Amino acid sequence: ITQHIFRVYQDLYEQISSMSLSELNELLDINNREKYIGNSFKQYGLDNHDRYLEYLVRINSRVGKTIFSRIKHLVMQCIAESGVDISVWGINWEHYAGMSIFAKGPASNGEEINIIQNESKISMNNSPELSFHMKALEIMGSMSFMLSRDHEYDIESLKNHFVEDEEIVLFKDEHELIKKVEYYLTHKTERYEIARNAYNKVMDKYTYKAVGKKILSDFKECFNIHFPGCDHKIDHSLSM
Repeated sequence: ITQHIFRVYQDLYEQISSMSLSELNELLDINNREKYIGNSFKQYGLDNHDRYLEYLVRINSRVGKTIFSRIKHLVMQCIAESGVDISVWGINWEHYAGMSIFAKGPASNGEEINIIQNESKISMNNSPELSFHMKALEIMGSMSFMLSRDHEYDIESLKNHFVEDEEIVLFKDEHELIKKVEYYLTHKTERYEIARNAYNKVMDKYTYKAVGKKILSDFKECFNIHFPGCDHKIDHSLSM
């Protein structure tokens, strides 16, 4: 059984390594992933080994991590192969095919990463599971232009918070990725306006202070709705 499971993973790894972004995005959905991996199990007569399938379907399994890794690599690989000058910061990038000459190693949070973003014409937001996360806010908060991947299985999408093509720019596949990279590299004014709009939104709504005030405001409103006759009102000195 173990030998068959190892062979299944080898087959899945080879297939995932040659997939397009659209195909990889489909595997971010657990139902699609279960069906895809289950078909590989059937080829080796492993229909009755649900516990192995259950493990491999998990997004934090070896297969899930392979999907994540391939998405991150494929986006940067496409840009590099288009002839655009890129630099990549982070761990292990030197081990990805064709990335060693672009890998710069880890960058420290704070001033160092802020300088890198400010000096970059485009900063990529390519987190496999979700597009709205702390790193995206850090990019926009440095008033840097950000290009983000868009897909239907996004756990928390930037589109729920920012206006597309005014505050954020998104791409769905390899063709759209290269098209938008080339366009915004040569349209400095539009690039700057979008980055500035995103920065203004982040400063208004997504700083720690702004989020803290919103939480307190929502809490006060909820408390007063559920306890309208309560004499003990929330201390307004808690406001930030």
